[in-house]
Amino acid sequence: VIFLNIWATWCAPCLAELPSIDRLYKAVKDNNIEFILISDETPMTIQRFSNRKNYTVPFYTIDSAIQLPAMYHTINIPTTFIISKQGKIVTKSVGAEKWDEQEFIDYIKQLAE
Repeated sequence: VIFLNIWATWCAPCLAELPSIDRLYKAVKDNNIEFILISDETPMTIQRFSNRKNYTVPFYTIDSAIQLPAMYHTINIPTTFIISKQGKIVTKSVGAEKWDEQEFIDYIKQLAE
C-alpha cells in the first residue's frame, strides 16, 4: 500500500496537514505501507524543512521537468493518492486532510492486510 502525497514547503494547506501525515506514518509504518511525499523543490530545501520540523516521514524530490504519470497528475496541492497492493488508486484527496484519525488509520491498515 502506498500513501503518495504531492506537496510543497510554500503551500499553507500542505503545511497544515503534514503533522497529521507524520503521526499517521508513526502509527502505521510497520504495516507494509510506504509513504512517498514528493515535492519539486530542491533536496536541500526539503531537508532543511524536515529537520526544522523534526518530521520522521520520508520526503522525496522530483525534478520539475519530469512528468508524473497522467493518473497522478494534479494542478492542486496537496493531493494525496492511496494506492492498493494491486496498484489501483483507491483514494484521491485534493486539499488538506486530517490523516491521523482512527477511522483512516483502520482503513489503511486494512488495505495493507
